[in-house]
Amino acid sequence: MAMGTWDAISVTELENNIEQTRGAIFYFNKNKKALFTNMIEELFLPVFKLSDSEKSNLKTCSPQTFFAIYKTPFERVCDDLRINYQVPEPSRSLFNIIIQAQKHYQGFKQIISNEIKQEIAFIHHIIGINSTLTLDLDKIYALSAGRIFLDSLC
Repeated sequence: MAMGTWDAISVTELENNIEQTRGAIFYFNKNKKALFTNMIEELFLPVFKLSDSEKSNLKTCSPQTFFAIYKTPFERVCDDLRINYQVPEPSRSLFNIIIQAQKHYQGFKQIISNEIKQEIAFIHHIIGINSTLTLDLDKIYALSAGRIFLDSLC
């Protein structure tokens, strides 16, 4: 899914890429659309969302440490693709997943938008508690997405 369009991927390619038989794939998923939905819900969204344990760790940081270790949702997904799935071009794959999910996962855009808003609110809360530092988080996210986009072109 990270490398091509969902419409163009055959069930045979899925079998080979996820190392499962057709029977195993469709035992747990009634069709290819259900498989896509499960992949987004079980593999993409948990990484995109800031987990409770990550929130707990970030809450205790100084502002300097916070910004040294904090990664945007886009950076977290790219890291996950590179580390856990050995995807050679994670930035390009991230954009592909987002495009495919907007097409095949109902409500995806709203879910992502809500998660980003919640994360920004969390960061404002943390930084407000720990510092008088004011931030333009929209700029931080735009720079992150822009950097990932440029990486995807290489």
